[in-house]
Amino acid sequence: GNDTFEGNDKVVSLDTNNGPANGTVSVNPDGSVTYTPNDNFHGTDSFTYIVTSGGVSESTTVNVDVTPVNDAPVATNDNAVTDEDTPVTIDVLPNDTDIDGDKLSIDSASVPSDQGKVEIIDGKLVFTPAENFHGDAEITYTITDGSLTDQATVNVTVNAVNDTPVVESSIADQTLAEDFTPYSINLNTAFSDVDNADGELTFSVSGNSNIQVAIVNGIATFTPTADWNGSEALTFTATDPSGESVSQTMNFTVAPVADIVADNATVVEDTPTIIKVLGNDTFEGDDKVVSLDT
Repeated sequence: GNDTFEGNDKVVSLDTNNGPANGTVSVNPDGSVTYTPNDNFHGTDSFTYIVTSGGVSESTTVNVDVTPVNDAPVATNDNAVTDEDTPVTIDVLPNDTDIDGDKLSIDSASVPSDQGKVEIIDGKLVFTPAENFHGDAEITYTITDGSLTDQATVNVTVNAVNDTPVVESSIADQTLAEDFTPYSINLNTAFSDVDNADGELTFSVSGNSNIQVAIVNGIATFTPTADWNGSEALTFTATDPSGESVSQTMNFTVAPVADIVADNATVVEDTPTIIKVLGNDTFEGDDKVVSLDT
């Protein structure tokens, strides 16, 4: 554009011995040249081109000033491991890069709510698994150099840990009369374990010296001991396959009743007769009162 020639038969070529150090140059059909800088290069460069016209060749140098532009940072995927119900801090920035040397920071982060939650604390990710979640969680995070951004993921392996069974509902205290009809409660609804389906808990009872308790498939059946009354504290324990257990206690009271036996008596007509009706009856305590069924 700023060169002059004699005639119209000019030919532009490149001086291959003095090409650009940090880019490439090509000659266009109209005699112009295109300079392409190498990736991410900025600074000064130069190249020499030759013009031949009318059998005369001349060369000149082109100085190129490549001005810098901001390059986006590059975020790289990460991996982390933690245990169920245990938060983990993840430093994701060390393997993320910025060719311009800009300082990087975490702009945002997210994770599906059923997997847990993620926070940005002191320039790091803090992942807290959802309660009792185990498996693979995927965090998506975005880094920034202050202007441009890039995105990557963190795959977090959450190892399962055994959870102790818990008391789901309290077993109510019971008071029944002596020689009561057998009575049952469902221990499967009184205890639960998030790690185990119904039927994987085993149950036991202690503290029953006089009350008979049989447990079958989680159903506890109480059977009385003949003529016994009193109170016992019964402790039921639920145990999971890993041996973790939880217990709860109920008070089982058996109230006394009078055991009255029918009587027979022979009396003389028109003669009052004392009949000892209590002689064949049994009572708990000494505060018995005799009355007539009118």
